Amino acid sequence: MKFSNKNEFMDAVREFTIQEGREIKFRKNESYRIKAICKWTTGEDEDMVRCPWVAYAFRDSEETCWQLKTFKNEHICPRMSKNRAANRRWLAGKLVKKLRRYPSLKHSEAKAYFRRRCDLDLNKSSLTRALMDARNIVYGDAAAQYGLVRDYAETLLKSNPGSTVKIGTYLQGDDPIFEKMYVCLDGCKKGFKASCRPLIGLDEAFLKTRFGGQLSAVAQDANNHIYPIAWAIVDVENKENWRWFLDLLLDDLGDYMANKWAFMSDMQKGLASAVKELMPNVAPPFTPQQLGRSRSLRRHPLDPDLGRFLPSHTEEFLRPVRNPKYRTLALFVGTDLNGLSVGSYGGRRQRRAARGGNGPPKR
Repeated sequence: MKFSNKNEFMDAVREFTIQEGREIKFRKNESYRIKAICKWTTGEDEDMVRCPWVAYAFRDSEETCWQLKTFKNEHICPRMSKNRAANRRWLAGKLVKKLRRYPSLKHSEAKAYFRRRCDLDLNKSSLTRALMDARNIVYGDAAAQYGLVRDYAETLLKSNPGSTVKIGTYLQGDDPIFEKMYVCLDGCKKGFKASCRPLIGLDEAFLKTRFGGQLSAVAQDANNHIYPIAWAIVDVENKENWRWFLDLLLDDLGDYMANKWAFMSDMQKGLASAVKELMPNVAPPFTPQQLGRSRSLRRHPLDPDLGRFLPSHTEEFLRPVRNPKYRTLALFVGTDLNGLSVGSYGGRRQRRAARGGNGPPKR
């Protein structure tokens, strides 16, 4: 087994012994050789017994690498739950990977992770300091990337002429602080207008960092695949940010009434108010359940205007309606379709009126 340098060999030995639950120390740590032995001993003086585990490596004659010459993987010592090799630096290196995947990692969760993976009983203060170092690395790297946002925007505009990139900031003292960012690529914009159904899905997603969430507008292409139109990074989901996002989206796509677009969402925070302000002529929102309960929609062919943004087969649209997770969906239709409103499809009062009263239906 070969290593590029001595430090790589030492790190590998530490990692191996921590996983094995044994403590080691390095002897003969010189410029051309290094020896690692197990620290466990029992007895005194002439009766002292050492653990026979040993790993010895040396630098080859060509000085291109370090090679493992002797490795005796045999322990007579018991496994230990405390290990000085699991120091602050080693713990922080492990926690960086966990924090990138789980940004809200807690102290107790980190302790349980090392207990489960390495059978380590860690000191509270050392784990706290390691967790702090890991957070500084992860969040410091992420915060530093926001200083390159303007360069990123310039690169997008240079490689995608005709695109829209907007960056919002606020001042903290004399320094501008990133607040939000909107991106709509020219290719996505033209592709949506040319080949996608005029149905735009609006949704919000939580980014797995502490720097906010994402607003997005997507469509469906001819292959029934999700087609991204525009997206934005914001600090919080509210009416102001939805209004800012929709205002820029309509500037890119054009008049919603002329193109007769429809918008679908799952009732995001502040979205309905923003739609009402920016698109006052939009029809009242209705849900897929109201479409699904409509007898006329199931019995007769689709209305020509309604068929522009619904699938070609009614059942394809009605199938997900029966799934409870779609109960909060709402459609805002960008044109006043004849008879398409909250009351015209599936309203209780309308069904009672059609039966001629408030009593049960006649059999």
